Amino acid sequence: MNRVIKFRGKRIDNGEWVYGDLYHYEKFAQICVHYDDETDDLFQVVPDTVGQFTGLVDKNGKEIFEGDIVSFYPDEFWKQYRSVVVYKEERCRFELKCGEKFMHNVLHNHLSMVDVVVIGNIFDDKQLLKGGDNE
Repeated sequence: MNRVIKFRGKRIDNGEWVYGDLYHYEKFAQICVHYDDETDDLFQVVPDTVGQFTGLVDKNGKEIFEGDIVSFYPDEFWKQYRSVVVYKEERCRFELKCGEKFMHNVLHNHLSMVDVVVIGNIFDDKQLLKGGDNE
């Protein structure tokens, strides 16, 4: 299997993002960062900020994680939408949430047909959801 499974979370001690393997316990979460020299570090992270890598990248090659805010133009009228990447358990896949609606096919079926760009995330930049045609 070539699928990359990794997570990100904001460190409790300094608020920086870390990327790696998730260790989830009843009362806290940690991200294990693996370095090129084969060493590891464990960082306690804010559990609510943990998001999984979708396995997809935006048009600029930036990895797309759960909780990211993306901008895209899905139709022939080129209206801009801003949406949050969420995991839908009942469908076992990542989708875009636009207001209260879900855009089911954008991420997986039409990623190459639209200009999806990560513009931030809901933990650092929630105000980015304002604007576009999704309000």
